Amino acid sequence: MMRQILALHWKSARWGLMPWVVAAFGVPFLIAGRIDVGPASTNNALWEPVATLSPLFPLLAVAAGATVALTAWSWDHRVGHVYALALPVTRWKYASSKFLAGLALAAIPAVSLGVGGALAAGTVQLPELVQAYPMALALRFYLATLAAYGVLFALAAGTMRTAVVVLTVTVGTVVLGDGIVEFAAQVVPALEGLRVSDVLIDVATRPASPFRVFTGNWFLFDV
Repeated sequence: MMRQILALHWKSARWGLMPWVVAAFGVPFLIAGRIDVGPASTNNALWEPVATLSPLFPLLAVAAGATVALTAWSWDHRVGHVYALALPVTRWKYASSKFLAGLALAAIPAVSLGVGGALAAGTVQLPELVQAYPMALALRFYLATLAAYGVLFALAAGTMRTAVVVLTVTVGTVVLGDGIVEFAAQVVPALEGLRVSDVLIDVATRPASPFRVFTGNWFLFDV
């Protein structure tokens, strides 16, 4: 059954996942192509392109994880879960098989990043003490993809409407939260000084938080 579920999930996710696979492979080459390590180059010639383009990696990880998660249940929603209910397996086993299939598909962009990073690193003659870390970056990318995948997989298991509502509320809280609290503080003085962004950052950066993987630098080249 696992093979059939994986094949069905791949059929649903392949076209949506492919742009992130290509981007994960190509971004290291963009970084490497902008690095100037000639005799007259400065430290900025090395670190500026690395620092500028590295934030693309966590964004790609979220996009890849969301694509895999939201396509995991698309076929079930389309046929009203009839296929799942007709199978001679328990619901938890079916859901576990779908989740494991997603873990396999989520590895594709991470592998693409690892291969692209290794090839891109070979095109640059790095200064002394600076090294390339394509495999470490690929592993971190995979873990970040799984963090996004795990949350959205659970949401998409319900209905797409529920997933969209929760995502909209979450994004709205991140973008507008500080402004809403500041406005509410005029009525409720106890809210004065509270910043939603600081609370979210604190939650995300705690040692036990699965979203801690998104913090810090995502440098392909580092000392």
